[in-house]
Amino acid sequence: MAKLKTAPPPLHTKVLVLVMTLIFAFFLPSMKTLDEAARIDTFTRCLFPDLIPIKAVAACRLLFASVIFGETVISVRGPGWVQETHYLEKSMLDKCNIKFVGWRTQTPFTSWSWILLGIAFLLAGLIPMIDGHGGSVPQSFLRIGLVSFEVAASAAMLVSAVIKYAIWPRILKDRGSAGTVRLRHWSVLMRHNANVIFVMLEVGLLGGLPVRLSEMAFAPLYGISYVLFSWW
Repeated sequence: MAKLKTAPPPLHTKVLVLVMTLIFAFFLPSMKTLDEAARIDTFTRCLFPDLIPIKAVAACRLLFASVIFGETVISVRGPGWVQETHYLEKSMLDKCNIKFVGWRTQTPFTSWSWILLGIAFLLAGLIPMIDGHGGSVPQSFLRIGLVSFEVAASAAMLVSAVIKYAIWPRILKDRGSAGTVRLRHWSVLMRHNANVIFVMLEVGLLGGLPVRLSEMAFAPLYGISYVLFSWW
């Protein structure tokens, strides 16, 4: 039987995604609950004010954002890479190589999460600076800043765990150290290691931005949105 170039997801998968979407949508917090943490003091708090004042905290966050967006620009303007597809043995899909170049380099889930983390740190750095200069910070900025960090921090942990405990061991087993050349590129290492380092520095040393259970539904819904994007 001829192999298929493309195929829609099976019905049971579509049903599962729909059911999970409805479940997590049901657990989305109200604006009142969200605003309990989406406050100025959430972004202007310092864990060690005598050691790292708020201006330094904001500067570090903006530095993290600059690193993330700088690496993203370099990646977009770079040569890209060729990605091999790996399907189950009984799959009817034809294995092929996919060229990621230009903006296509930002389509993987890792890239989405990397950019989202950059947005989170950009807002988290700008909010205390605006407040410190007597400016008014829109409530929408506070909400987006909070939720983007909660989702990006969760995604960073997932991305780094998957690459270390699933993808890297599998490639190393199947193709040896030669197969991990792409994974050892500085850009890939940044996206799979610096992301967690930035998050841990924030929650443990800088301002301690929260990741609350009341907003837990946002992270899986973000993941589902990527599943829908990948189907498209």
